[in-house]
Amino acid sequence: MKSSKFYVAVFTFILFYSCSKPEMKTLDENNNYPDIPAFFKAEAERLSTKKGLKVQKSTVLNDKKESKISNIKDWNAEFTMFFRYKIHESAQRPYYKVTEDGNKVLFETSVDAMQLKRLTVVYSDKPSRKIKSLEMEIIQKNEVYGSKMTVNYDIEKGYSINKKQKVILFTEDIFEINLIFLNL
Repeated sequence: MKSSKFYVAVFTFILFYSCSKPEMKTLDENNNYPDIPAFFKAEAERLSTKKGLKVQKSTVLNDKKESKISNIKDWNAEFTMFFRYKIHESAQRPYYKVTEDGNKVLFETSVDAMQLKRLTVVYSDKPSRKIKSLEMEIIQKNEVYGSKMTVNYDIEKGYSINKKQKVILFTEDIFEINLIFLNL
């Protein structure tokens, strides 16, 4: 009987422990490198809880423009493209030079293999030191394809993506996406 109580207690502990949500860290406490995927996953969760949140999303492809007001049903899908940039991982840290200026931290690299060339993060005041906004410059190059993309994200306003891409034998394409939170 005692052993069954023990197993029930252990099972209950494991069940509650595994169901609790870990706090999403967006800043590596030891080295000051933000965890971009965790930040956007936390933002997706935050925005998903905002009932009735409307956004205005405008897109431009070369000269073709489109704009609509809607609500985003899957914020994780909306932010998927940002999940691949992991400068917080120890394998990527040595390639970035870090410059701090008050609440603004700049991460830069000139290494060709690194697509994320520049990341500027603006934090809230201490003690919380949470990300308020970020700007990313992403460059991709190979023999056939080249692109430069700038992403701006503000937790209160929305985001913008500006991208130029050139595929060999084709004309350059220019993309622009602007998403504005209307009733956050």
